[in-house]
Amino acid sequence: MSDYSEIPQESARRRVQELEFLVNLSHHLTASLDVEEVLRRIADGVVKILDAFGCAIYLLEDDGVTLTPMAVIDPKFYDEIIATPLRVDDSFTGQAIKAQRGLVFNEMFAGDGGKQIPDTPELGDEAVLAAPLIVDEQVLGGMAVSKVGDSFSDHDLWLAEAFARYASIALKNAQMYQALYVSEARFRAIFNDIPAAIWTFSREGRILEWNETAEQIYGWPAEEAIGKTMFELMVQPKNVERTWQGIEAIFQGEQLLEQEYEDICADGSKRTFLSHGYPIKNSAGDVEKGVFAEIDITDRKKTELALRENELRYRTLFGAINSGVAVYRVVGNGDDFIFTDFNRAGERMGGINRADIIGKSVVEVFPNVVEFGLVEVFRRVWRTGIAERFPLVIRTGGKLGGWRDNYVYKLPSGEIVAVHDDVTVQKQAEEARERALRQYQSLVEQAPYAIARIERTGVIQYFNPRFTEIFGYDINDIPTVATWFETVYPDLEYREMVKEIWKQIWRKFEDRNTPRPPTILTVTTKDGREVITRFHRVQLDDGTALVTMEDITTQKETEAALKESEARLQQAQKMESIGTLAGGVAHDFNNLLTAINGQAELGLMKLPADHAVRKNLEGILVAGNRAAKLTGQLLAFSRRQMYHPQAVDINRHVNDLQEMLRHLIREDITIETNLAPNLPPVKADPHQLEQILINLMVNARDAIYARKDFSARKKITIETGKIEIDGVMAALRPEMVPGRYVCFCISDTGAGMDDAVRQKIFEPFFTTKPKGQGTGLGLAMVYGIVRQNGGHITVYSEKGTGTTFKIFWPPAELAHKDAVGPQEDNAQTLTGTETILLVEDDRQVCSFAAASLQALGYTLLVAENGVHALNLLAEGRSQSIDMLLTDVIMPEMDGAELANTLRKANPRLPVLFMSGYTHDFLGEHGSLVPSVHFLQKPFSTQTLARSVRATLDESMKSAER
Repeated sequence: MSDYSEIPQESARRRVQELEFLVNLSHHLTASLDVEEVLRRIADGVVKILDAFGCAIYLLEDDGVTLTPMAVIDPKFYDEIIATPLRVDDSFTGQAIKAQRGLVFNEMFAGDGGKQIPDTPELGDEAVLAAPLIVDEQVLGGMAVSKVGDSFSDHDLWLAEAFARYASIALKNAQMYQALYVSEARFRAIFNDIPAAIWTFSREGRILEWNETAEQIYGWPAEEAIGKTMFELMVQPKNVERTWQGIEAIFQGEQLLEQEYEDICADGSKRTFLSHGYPIKNSAGDVEKGVFAEIDITDRKKTELALRENELRYRTLFGAINSGVAVYRVVGNGDDFIFTDFNRAGERMGGINRADIIGKSVVEVFPNVVEFGLVEVFRRVWRTGIAERFPLVIRTGGKLGGWRDNYVYKLPSGEIVAVHDDVTVQKQAEEARERALRQYQSLVEQAPYAIARIERTGVIQYFNPRFTEIFGYDINDIPTVATWFETVYPDLEYREMVKEIWKQIWRKFEDRNTPRPPTILTVTTKDGREVITRFHRVQLDDGTALVTMEDITTQKETEAALKESEARLQQAQKMESIGTLAGGVAHDFNNLLTAINGQAELGLMKLPADHAVRKNLEGILVAGNRAAKLTGQLLAFSRRQMYHPQAVDINRHVNDLQEMLRHLIREDITIETNLAPNLPPVKADPHQLEQILINLMVNARDAIYARKDFSARKKITIETGKIEIDGVMAALRPEMVPGRYVCFCISDTGAGMDDAVRQKIFEPFFTTKPKGQGTGLGLAMVYGIVRQNGGHITVYSEKGTGTTFKIFWPPAELAHKDAVGPQEDNAQTLTGTETILLVEDDRQVCSFAAASLQALGYTLLVAENGVHALNLLAEGRSQSIDMLLTDVIMPEMDGAELANTLRKANPRLPVLFMSGYTHDFLGEHGSLVPSVHFLQKPFSTQTLARSVRATLDESMKSAER
């Protein structure tokens, strides 16, 4: 708040007016849901309080870049502002939204008076104040205030931000009210449209809500039912106690599933219901009310009763009918027919007992059936499935035994039925078909896939429940195939493509021998989601088609995530392999450079100043030093570079380097920083951080000029922040572990790159720059430094849209001191008389180091490896040594093992390690362990002298203490 304690009386009156307006606005905000009216009041108040010319309040659209005017107070340019939406990147309001704070722009016009950013019409000498509309870290829009001939004060900025907060609240309230309205409407639609009687009730059984289906089934309108108890409306006296028990159970948190009740309707009729009861709990977990959902099963019960009566009737008729009926099981390919059933009339007509023939062959029981031709009819009917009428004259012993009119049928089970002039078999066949239909219907209803049955005309006969579960539509939403295409494929271009696909599928179905692979298409559901669906189509004999639809969205997303994860893992493994190769090359090359540079340096030391060869040796030394820098970059990429980690504040580091960065980047490129406050420190080497920043900034600069679009804005953005990587995000990057990270981001508006370039961007010697303008090691070095410090780097880029590098750096929980290593000694004396054991397997490096140390006055004992050194000492070649100077990596015994062996006899023996790259046993990822002295190859005579002298002097000081 502003301080009103010591201000002139006139200013105090103005402040009081400001506060009164804000208080009134606050009351109006809580009392009104008319967001446009509230925003107009705010805009009007801003103009009056700030003595401004105009004010416009904008809504940020869902695309995140468009600002639409909601309220405008501008007497001269009202129509122009209303008709002109803004873009975030091209407006003062957008700048305030990006900064997430109020900004003042004074003297906004320059040159010929042309306007730079179109928040307001051109007026001349004008100042603009812009503020974002933010609620709960969500940006809803922005506000721009213009004033002519004057500038805005800090107090004006404070007031504008206050008005912006009120505008934000108004917009947020409007959004929440709209969401609540939509949610309530959706609930009401479901509550009333669901095909079940549903009502909610209190602990006393009093009805609180009553849906439309309940009105239709029970006959009581909602206004009559609500407020009465269930016992007053529908519960029969015999069910009162049972109903009370159900209510008590529900209010104790239990669910009542599939309870069958018989209730009374408004017209006095009684109907049977399948009831489900559930508790409804509040946010505290207490049962607030109960709900009953009932399905009318009266007709189903009647059908079940009728089926039982039919079964009883069939058995009665089968046993009492005058015509004989026999049922046969077929053996093999119609080789024989075995009795499985036989009725009483058949027993009487054949003079046999049913119990004696069940399980026997028809030929065994009736030997003459083959002669009569009845067995052949059985076979024909079984093979063709076509019922036949077969009149038969029965003769026994040459005498007429009777006439039988046989009707032979084949059942779906494969059995054969022979009926003598009796229609009962037709009933059996109908019942068998009905059973098969019920089985089919049950299979479709319970299928795990969506199923639709479609007529040839395109009319959809049926959707199973799973179809509605997946897509949200029912048969009323999509009655025809044409409606299906219009509804689930809203994009016209995609819809036409799908239609063509289905035409081809339809043609393939005309040929039943053509393979029918599934079709995968994307379907838009009723709630707007996109579902990837696998379609199968089956053509039925009656001309209709069954289409099954399987939701494979999760499967496809999993496959895509797995594919991306595998690609990232392969890339990480590839970079690791390249890093190992680069480290090995750099190690060997550093040995060569040590010998080359050292011998050149020794040569220069021996030649007079005017010698003709000096220039050649100096040229060798210059080239060798340049090569040493390249190997240093290779070591950085392979994570073998020596570094000194400490707790570093990235924000402070960026600010300290800004002046230097502006010298690297041309003046026509804008450097914008957005540094998040209160960042935890990271454990890093400040020099390495400087290398990263310089390389990325130079890369961004070159990318901007590679674009060759001089009208495009040239900008580099440096951002920092905190981020939490969860398990899902880490799973997409095999090398990343979940946890907290400090994020360091550099973005440019340059030419960008395609995926092929982006995949290789961190590989050594890969560059897109013209020949002679880059080594291809800059980004490789950045990658190596980040990975060496336990961090991760990602790059996002598209052609023509710029590039963003993001570095995820693990925070340092506690401040870390610098690693201890050999320090440069300021003393002038670098010579000595001590005895040094020099162990180096590279002969050229050994020769250079020995010559340098002997020139400095030291006594040397030289060995080509650790085993050789121990043998020399065992032979008594020297009474004692004052220091060990050893290479790290050697055959048979490495430098660390040699040092440990010698220190068993002399614990205070000074040791100076030298190597072409740091090794893990020296410290974590190449950082030096405290008290370890290390000399990085390649080194000069001067560096060698200082390191040896510092190691010896520090040892002497420790002995004195």
